[in-house]
Amino acid sequence: MGPGRRAMPRRPRFFRRRGWLWLLLLVGAITLIRRWGQRGPILPLPPPPRGWMTAIFLDVGQGDAALVALPSGKHLLIDGGPREAGERVVQALRRQGVRQVDLVIASHPHE
Repeated sequence: MGPGRRAMPRRPRFFRRRGWLWLLLLVGAITLIRRWGQRGPILPLPPPPRGWMTAIFLDVGQGDAALVALPSGKHLLIDGGPREAGERVVQALRRQGVRQVDLVIASHPHE
């Protein structure tokens, strides 16, 4: 080395190999995507207080359906999705304890 030049400190061997860094980033990204991609809320939500209106959104393929539970005990289903989503919607309604849908609102036709 010539005069006035200082030697740069050597980085640890791990950091010299960028492949390990990319692998670590990839594994971290996959872990986050899998965690966020799971069905249902990441954090459990407490049930709403009695007498409150609640809305639950269901994935029906091209969009979402909305199930609205009114304080009176009546249930509304908004945009239930295409015919192929019917069984999934019925299963979701059963999981929510819905025995009867009192009003169905279709904002647009699917078929």
